[in-house]
Amino acid sequence: MFAVTTRNKLRSRRHAVSMIWAWAHIRRQLAHTPGMLAYTTGIANLTEFFTLTLWDKEIDMTLFMASEDHRDMMWNTRQWSESFWSMRWNPTNNEIGTWSGMTFSDAPALIAAKPHYVGPGYLHTAEVPDSLRPYLRNITRQNEPNTLPINAVIGRIPARSPWTVARIKRTLAIWQSAPATLQFKVCTGLGECMLLVVWRSEAESEAAVLMKVLQSKFPDAWAMRLNATDFEIGHWNNLRFREIGGAPSRAAN
Repeated sequence: MFAVTTRNKLRSRRHAVSMIWAWAHIRRQLAHTPGMLAYTTGIANLTEFFTLTLWDKEIDMTLFMASEDHRDMMWNTRQWSESFWSMRWNPTNNEIGTWSGMTFSDAPALIAAKPHYVGPGYLHTAEVPDSLRPYLRNITRQNEPNTLPINAVIGRIPARSPWTVARIKRTLAIWQSAPATLQFKVCTGLGECMLLVVWRSEAESEAAVLMKVLQSKFPDAWAMRLNATDFEIGHWNNLRFREIGGAPSRAAN
């Protein structure tokens, strides 16, 4: 299993409606994507949109990104975006809570139970010819990510009212200004909040405290501490975590 986070920063609020439409469309596509374990999307403000996806295997994500719907969405959002950032994260065994009743040590069982889907949401990418599958697997083997000395706590917290959202933001705000924090976001989604807090790896105690607070204050929350990899695209307010972590530059920036 691995996680992917994305951030899309819009040029202007006037593009927010178009982005929300694209955001809803991609949620529908993700719901029917083979190998996609869980996903959430969140809005930090009317110019800042985030996604979190949990994947079973590299090839599942590759097929999703190759889909016609996903390519069209990425092409359209280029017209609205000021910047884009994406990062891949490796899991740890530091996990609290459940996500819709699931923990992700159960990933193989989740995949086996997910029905095969070939409708318009996935646009035939699950039907890649058998002759191409070894090629895709070879690509993923040759490009395994390196781990960086950066980690994060990524979480999903059910929030079905504005008061719950406000309480979540108020409770977690202390980490926004903590000296060790590299980036912090609490985003509002559909009946839930998405949390993303990034530190250097030496701030492990900060992550441990945050996990305990989540567990005690929001018992229905799910969260996991993740390790960053050098599979990073773009930047987050001109910050590139692989540069902080001392990773060699890759072709995609």
